[in-house]
Amino acid sequence: MTTILNDKPVIGIIAGFTSWALYFLKALFTDDALLKWVAGAGIWLGVIVALLTVYLRIIEIRKQDR
Repeated sequence: MTTILNDKPVIGIIAGFTSWALYFLKALFTDDALLKWVAGAGIWLGVIVALLTVYLRIIEIRKQDR
């Protein structure tokens, strides 16, 4: 096994990166604090989009009245 890794170190690099990525994804989907932050950010982005939509609709209505 060490001969293969000595000959092709890319295999070890890919395996290490993949292990880290899988660990990061597991932590991302199971950490409650992080999920609360993501959910909060999603709510605030939704509110901002809704307010911008209402604002653009008001501008559109004002342009039609002129």
